[in-house]
This record gives sequence, C-alpha cells and structure tokens, in this order.
Amino acid sequence: MLAGLFWIKLLPHLNRFSKSYMTTIAALLLVYAGVEYFGASGALACLAFGIIVGNSKQIFSVFNKESQYDMEVSAKFFYSQISFFLKTFFFVYVGMLINLQETGLMIIGFLLALLIFMVRPLSVMIGFKNWDDKKERTFLEVLNPKGLSAVVLAQLPAQFGIMQGAGISTIVLSVVVSSIFITLITVFLTERFHFEGMSSFVTIFRKEKPTPVKEPSQ
Repeated sequence: MLAGLFWIKLLPHLNRFSKSYMTTIAALLLVYAGVEYFGASGALACLAFGIIVGNSKQIFSVFNKESQYDMEVSAKFFYSQISFFLKTFFFVYVGMLINLQETGLMIIGFLLALLIFMVRPLSVMIGFKNWDDKKERTFLEVLNPKGLSAVVLAQLPAQFGIMQGAGISTIVLSVVVSSIFITLITVFLTERFHFEGMSSFVTIFRKEKPTPVKEPSQ
C-alpha cells in the first residue's frame, strides 16, 4: 500500500514520457520481489498496489486532497490485455495442479460449488426484491464462477507448510472448475430454454390465491 501511494506521487512526473504506464509494471515486479524476499505474499501485495493506484482519487478525497494522477483509457486497455494474457496461462497452470486421483476431495469441491449456487438465489432475493426482469434475475443467480483470487489464496496453506495444505488446494481448485462448468451450463439453459434459476423451484411450492371474479354491475 505504501508503494502504491509513493507510485501515485511519482506517476505525474512520468507522464511526459511516451507509454509511461509501462514503468508501472516494472514497479510492480519490484514490489512483488521485495515482498517475497521478506517471506510474505507477493500476489496479495500486487493486489494492494493495484487497489491503491486504481482508486487514487477516492483515497485522496478521504483526506480532502486531490490526486494528480488519472489513469488513461489506453493504460486501462493495456492492463486488460495483459490480464487476459496472464489468465490464459494461469488457468493452464490450474489444470496442471488438479489431481484427479483425489476423487474424494474433488467430489467435496463439486458439492461445495453446488451449495454456493443453491445459496446464491437467497442473496438475490434479499438484495433485489423489486427487480422485475426475470432473465436478469436469473443471470444474477447463475453468474457465480470462482476464479483467480480463490486459486491464489488456496496455494498459501501449502506454501506455509500446513499439513493438509495440498488437500485444501485440491478442494478449492475443484470448486473453481466446478463453478465454471455449472455457470456455463446454466447460462446456456437460460439463453436457449428460458431457465429461470433456482428461485423458479420456489414458485412451484408457493400457493397462489385465486383472484376473485367480479360480477358485472347491473
């Protein structure tokens, strides 16, 4: 976080150079290497660095100060492309980490992913009571895949030498993969077959009161 605050102060002086946002990647690598050298998590340090740099205006406004740094659209586009490039290879790495021989742990991860999708409609019903569009409500329920942050954090127990660290990693990886596949299937059903999400099963048991028929006035 301190490195992010320092970098925000330094960035306005680098804007006169062409493509100055490339230097941010160099600073990020230095932060990662320095934090890992002291035995902490470089990935979480990079996350904190990105939060500070990306939200500099909101952070400085808390202290009644104005940030001189404003991230350009071209810089955001560049970072998004780099993110896509890294995610591609990261998920290849995730596939290599999954141990299919641990059948029991894989099943536990799959059941946990199902549990997540069963609980999600409850939060949607509480948070979006007045949302009338059924299709959008369904997407809110089914778009619940897990990804990079879960996988990164799942590697920490094994790195710190916890006895069941490898098992925890396998379960989390199974949750990530299972949640992605469940999301793909439910999105396909929603688009093609008008699937209305888990909340549609609730309406089956809900008894609707018959509307009284008004007699025509004479």
